[in-house]
Order: sequence, then C-alpha cells, then structure tokens
Amino acid sequence: MRYSCPAISFSYFKRFLLTLLVGGGLGMLSHSAQAQNQLPQDAESPFRLLPNYEKVYTYVERMPVFKNGGNEGLMAFIKKNRPTLPAGAKGLFMDFVVDKSGKPTQAKLITVPSGITIPTSTYQEVGRLLKEMEFVPGQQGGRAASVSFTVPLARSK
Repeated sequence: MRYSCPAISFSYFKRFLLTLLVGGGLGMLSHSAQAQNQLPQDAESPFRLLPNYEKVYTYVERMPVFKNGGNEGLMAFIKKNRPTLPAGAKGLFMDFVVDKSGKPTQAKLITVPSGITIPTSTYQEVGRLLKEMEFVPGQQGGRAASVSFTVPLARSK
C-alpha cells in the first residue's frame, strides 16, 4: 500500500532533507576553524574575556558603528594597518566583541586553512590595532549591548 500526502510533494521533502544535510554540514565546518592560543589576559588586553553573565549578540536593533567612518572607515583603517599574514595562511580573520562601552574585547584570530600557528608578533600587531579602534556601542531594547564581529584582516594575493 502506498501512502501519499497531497500537501507535501516528494521533491519538497528531498529539498528539505538536502537543506538539513547541507546546513548541518556547514555548521560542523564552521566549528573546525578554531582560534589559536591567545595571549595572557590582563585588564586592558583586547584579548580579555567578558564575564560569563553578559550576553553577546550577533545582531541587534542598532549595530555598533566604527566612530571613524562606519563600515567603510573600519575597512580603510584595517587596510591601512594590515598585519602580516602568517606563513602558509591564505587568509587571516579577526573575531571580536564590541562591548557595552564600545571597546573591542574577546578577540580571536582565525586562519584559513585552520591550524596554522600565528606568531606572537601578529598578536601584538592586532592588539595594537584593536586598542586604536573605537565604536559607538550597539543597542538592543534601548540599552547598550555587546555584539560580535568578524572582519577580514589579510588575504594572500
């Protein structure tokens, strides 16, 4: 005996399964690009962690804005102060959180492909870069909120 559902066609079901498989696979791939060991923590370090109780958003009602020209100004600032690319890396990305005061925190460097050792000098360059960055904090529900960002720092040509 064959069962059929007039509301859902078989091709729709195949597309749903394919989307589920591809979406799940991409989610697993995104976790494979792990951040390298970070420098020691201190109160002024841009690599410091926020307290566990502070929620970090990926998107808020009003996103943080780089004080010197918005997104275009941020990319120009990074291009002007670009750190050196670690040997063997095709790309270097920086993941960070703009906290409630507008300062970058919780910085992580991510290489493409993952697993490439990032030299201490690159961490120092990125630390200097982060200390010079200042943002207008993001807002959620009328209150300042911490928001995560990922930006490209360098690519191989």
